[in-house]
Amino acid sequence: MSKKTLRKRIAVAAVSALGAGLLSVVSIPTANATNNTTAITVNDVRINTQTAGTNLAAGVCAIDSVASSQVLGALGTGSTATTIAVGAKLQFVTGTNGLGSLVISGPATWAGQPVSTSDLTGLASQATVSSDLKTVGFADNAASAILVATGVGAVTVSAYNAATPAAATAVVKTFGINVVASCSGADVVSAANSVLAINDADEQATSTSTDETLDYIDQDYASTVYINVLLRDGFKANLATDVVLQATGTNGALVGIDQAGISSTGVAATKGSSAQTVSVFVSQDTTTNPGKALTTTVTVTANGTVIGTKTITILGLPSSIEVPQANVTIGTATSATTTTNAFKFIVKDNAGNRLEIAPAATGAIGGTSYNPASGVSAVTTAGAYATSYRSPLDNSGNGDGKGTFTCSATVSGSQSVTIGFYNAALALVKSNPFTVNCSVGGINTFTVSTDKATYSPGEIATLTIAGFDALGKKVANATTMGAGYANLSMPGMTLIGAAATSADAFDQGIRTYKFRVDQAEGSFVGQAQPTATTDDAAKTVAYTIKSATATVTNAEVLKSIVSLIASINKQIQALQKLILKR
Repeated sequence: MSKKTLRKRIAVAAVSALGAGLLSVVSIPTANATNNTTAITVNDVRINTQTAGTNLAAGVCAIDSVASSQVLGALGTGSTATTIAVGAKLQFVTGTNGLGSLVISGPATWAGQPVSTSDLTGLASQATVSSDLKTVGFADNAASAILVATGVGAVTVSAYNAATPAAATAVVKTFGINVVASCSGADVVSAANSVLAINDADEQATSTSTDETLDYIDQDYASTVYINVLLRDGFKANLATDVVLQATGTNGALVGIDQAGISSTGVAATKGSSAQTVSVFVSQDTTTNPGKALTTTVTVTANGTVIGTKTITILGLPSSIEVPQANVTIGTATSATTTTNAFKFIVKDNAGNRLEIAPAATGAIGGTSYNPASGVSAVTTAGAYATSYRSPLDNSGNGDGKGTFTCSATVSGSQSVTIGFYNAALALVKSNPFTVNCSVGGINTFTVSTDKATYSPGEIATLTIAGFDALGKKVANATTMGAGYANLSMPGMTLIGAAATSADAFDQGIRTYKFRVDQAEGSFVGQAQPTATTDDAAKTVAYTIKSATATVTNAEVLKSIVSLIASINKQIQALQKLILKR
């Protein structure tokens, strides 16, 4: 074949390529070349950070770690984690699959010709670039292309699953790139981009700024809480040089950097790279403030720049015990002591944090002497002090202490009791005095009452039944309504909630029922009857239902009309007499 003929064929090939909108920047494939027809997938396309160099080389400020790894998911056009300066280059590569195309939107182009080896490899074989340098198509394995930033602004690279976007069925991935004038914020600590996260462990692979929700066990007295720190620069990149990292805690907290705290201020030099993320250790000074709770605000700085603050609470040892009288049942000798001969107590540290009681061996509490006339013979706890008191956090009472007491079968009475124990610092912790009541059991007499004498329609009425044992004391919490519940009746009202049953229990000597007052007005008589020995008949209670807004009956209207007519007649008669006199 002559040189003239060869030149003509090359020219024809070039014109055809231009007509198709694509211009090959490499030699025409030989007859032996084979194209990979497998389309790229979301896992195939990435930015080659190794070829691009370090974060500070050739104007590459920072590369998103997601963009440089073969992972699922689009980065999104709003991503700014990849930042480069004007004129900088990024190499996009594919993995094992090779049929696809990359399209640029924004101030950047694909390298229009092969670049030198020292400047990164240019377009791989079989790659083509459009005449406007915005689209690259490729059809071989491990294809690559070089993006060059041409101006400041947002750049988006979209990867399609065909050698031309027109032939593609989907965009498999997008890359958001921010182009800046220069990497002036590189390697300078940025508080906005750095990460502080509270954790219960020294986890130096910090990737989130979200604080862990600490369980109560993580805040035990003498525990260590960790603030994991990751320093980033103005482009969300790891720092390349050492900085002075400092952590300072208030209220006498012990802080240390990658070590247990030894003073209220920890100072250390550290390199903020991904492999050397650090943690601030926070704990109590149990020597200076034994048993005391700690709430501290820790401030972290790097090279004098405040990265952020975190407030941490670590619980103290038990300091007080509260026994609300409402938490003490009325007991009896025949009841189940774990449920009805019982009381609950609340333990708090010196700062008022509610602590959880860790169950331990039961035993006598305090130094109370029991008066035989009270009917109370013993008081014990089901959760005496062990080694761990922890906060339930939600103040639900699930972690409160529990105690029980024993009652005589023949005596009804009460006993003032104080409970207490020694905490781990050997300090005596005592409760407020509270009253334990015992009943000989069973209802002997009872009373019935309502909370109001007169109700309006729509109001809520409360019926109270008070029971008394054979010795005139309030009945125990184990007492129930019995078969007499069937005689419960409140005309003009509707019971709220579940229907009454024989198992309805008394609490603090009373049983209450709630009723919704109906619309019917008038005077009514209700009744109730728990099963009792002496009082063996239902007792009644009278009440009135009357609208709060005054209403006028027809009879009242008629009476008023008659009265008005009579008044008018009198006035007419008086007027007639006056006229006749004249």
